[in-house]
Amino acid sequence: MSKQKNKEKGITLIALVVTIIVLIILAGVSINMLVGENGIITQAQRAKEETEQAERKEESDLEYMDEYIDRIINGNKGLNTITGEETTNSIVYDKYGNKVVVPAGFKIVNPEDDVTKGIVIEDVNAGDENTKGSQFVWVPVGRIFIDENSNYKFIELGRYTFDEAGNETLV
Repeated sequence: MSKQKNKEKGITLIALVVTIIVLIILAGVSINMLVGENGIITQAQRAKEETEQAERKEESDLEYMDEYIDRIINGNKGLNTITGEETTNSIVYDKYGNKVVVPAGFKIVNPEDDVTKGIVIEDVNAGDENTKGSQFVWVPVGRIFIDENSNYKFIELGRYTFDEAGNETLV
């Protein structure tokens, strides 16, 4: 009688465990590459934010150039040229070149200041005694120049909070 050898083909339990461990490690590395600190998703979100910021800056630059051309064509009217007797909205510029739109029937109370300090406008409308003398603060949104060297700050429309030192945070 000849001896028959048992020749069954299969995988050992050790090989199975090693294979599962390798697959778990590969899955962990793949997940980390997707959502980790430098993962694909994080980088895509960062790229989206940088693109939006660049778009806002480009829009601000184009608006500034449009205003610059308008100042050259129409002259650089100062804040002190508004009397309140205008029948249409007036566009004037502060000493740094920041654009200020003053509604018809309003005058500027503090023409020596600039938008970084706030522009106060007052209703001089003689037709309505209830609102005559009412004052409002003109608040700039977008890019404003903060000095004569055209250094600027970008102000987003939103709600801000201020700490004790006067530092602002957009909420």
